[in-house]
Amino acid sequence: MSSIFVRNAERLTVFAGLALAITLGVTAHQTTPAVAQNSSSAGAAPIRLATADILGVTDRLLQTDKYISAHRTHAETLNRTLALATDPMKIELENLSTQYRSLADSSPERTKIEEAFNEKKKQFDNETQRALMQDEIFKASQAGEVYRLVAEAADTMGTDLGYTHVVATRSGPIAIRSNNVSGVLQEMLARPVIKGIAADDLTERLMKRFGLEEPPKAAPVPEQPPATPPAPAPDSAPKGKK
Repeated sequence: MSSIFVRNAERLTVFAGLALAITLGVTAHQTTPAVAQNSSSAGAAPIRLATADILGVTDRLLQTDKYISAHRTHAETLNRTLALATDPMKIELENLSTQYRSLADSSPERTKIEEAFNEKKKQFDNETQRALMQDEIFKASQAGEVYRLVAEAADTMGTDLGYTHVVATRSGPIAIRSNNVSGVLQEMLARPVIKGIAADDLTERLMKRFGLEEPPKAAPVPEQPPATPPAPAPDSAPKGKK
């Protein structure tokens, strides 16, 4: 049975769902030491800001064998469970379709068969959607866990290097890729820092901390393309529900 979860690239990404909106209230951050002092508090400690592409590192880490393999194992388990639930339903749906086609158009039995078909098809769709939801929950759990690990590492690294704040912001050239307003807004909010100092960016050091210096290996492509468990073809469904 073709997998509905193991994608061809098996690339997990968290960008669209984990955009981080940060509004910086620090307006006194400049290169001169004097302005690091709050005018109303002469003894305030100087502020040192670092930046890090937390989402970028998280995305790269999710592409490593550890997380791809875990997702593949989970997907295979879901596929087996889904097959046990839906394979008998597919047989029933096919039998109902055969019975429906064998009857004359005027046969009153057609209505009963159509109702039975629709009810069984609804159960089939519900099982498929339930499995898809469980897969999404698993991927969200992976993303949340990896994001936490990366954020904690950035916190520790920032402290060790003497920074008082670490700001999560997308790095690299600005290139809006979304084609809808919601996606564009998330991409904008994920980049609260427009200009910074390269020496104060922790992204590459975080990559090295997690062993991500080399580009991730391409995930193997399944022998067969992924597909949702097929219901009977539209032309075999009872009349009125094609």
